[in-house]
Amino acid sequence: MTSHYGTYAWEKIINRTPANPYTALNLITSLAFRKNLHEQLRTFEAIHRLPKARKFNIL
Repeated sequence: MTSHYGTYAWEKIINRTPANPYTALNLITSLAFRKNLHEQLRTFEAIHRLPKARKFNIL
């Protein structure tokens, strides 16, 4: 998950979206993947009773 985490940081999404020929599709899928990664992290933390890593600004 760590490698994907940096890929879906706000800065990376903003930098790559305009360069993509399918701008809207790239933005929507990037935001969906970002949200999914955050949900996976929260689920993992809950299952393993870990403290939350940090607060995230998802959308």
